[in-house]
Amino acid sequence: MTRVNNVPRGSWNQPHEREHLACLRSYETGDANGRTGGDYTARGTFDGAYQYIQSTWNSFAEQSGNSRWVGVNPADAPPAVQDAVTWWALTNGHARDWPNTYPLCDQRI
Repeated sequence: MTRVNNVPRGSWNQPHEREHLACLRSYETGDANGRTGGDYTARGTFDGAYQYIQSTWNSFAEQSGNSRWVGVNPADAPPAVQDAVTWWALTNGHARDWPNTYPLCDQRI
């Protein structure tokens, strides 16, 4: 796997993976029907396109090889970093962290 600006390339950036991430993102920060793109800069109780609490983001960023983003609000991380960290989480047993939206996307794709 190659890295560009500390973002893994090639593992999540395929059509199926992009579609899956877009679906999850749309449910998390788009409309309730999963039809809009989602907001990478969303802020609130949960932050970023995939609605992380800071401690979970820190853990996943570290474990996914994106330690540069530990301690940074997920909404401030570039979209490619948010996608890479989230794809790592989904493919490493953490899909349950999106218990309401991940199953919807898993069925759609």
